[in-house]
Amino acid sequence: MSSSNTTTTTSTPSSDQSKTEIEFEVVQTGIYGQKDFRDAILLQSAKDCPSVGIKKEVETHTSFDNHVLIYVSSGNKPTGGYSCVIKKVQFDPEKNTLIIHAKDAEPKDSFATMALTVPFSVIRIKRLDKPYEKVKVRWLTKKKSKEEQ
Repeated sequence: MSSSNTTTTTSTPSSDQSKTEIEFEVVQTGIYGQKDFRDAILLQSAKDCPSVGIKKEVETHTSFDNHVLIYVSSGNKPTGGYSCVIKKVQFDPEKNTLIIHAKDAEPKDSFATMALTVPFSVIRIKRLDKPYEKVKVRWLTKKKSKEEQ
């Protein structure tokens, strides 16, 4: 079961001069993803969508002439309550690579459903003039507080 969550994030100047920050829109999220790996898949046409369970409404509202979808999976989690959160998208022109900055949001309370889940997010971005050769996910980690160290 997945829920639709449409959020638009605007671009801000990047601290790394060689990378361009890309605007993105979260168009689908869920906890029962189709792919149990911890990575991303670039979906460049409607025919790519069924393989990862993209909702028909997301597929039909995406103009693949102008946009692409990116499916980001957090991989298998032992309980419910986790989610896959996209923080930032960048394009590295030197490597022709899209870099997705994502993080695993952990359960907020101690009572989580005991079920294997696969949290995922699907984002939509505009096609760039330069083609991307690959998509790389940079997983952000939670910084430990002094009490946890």
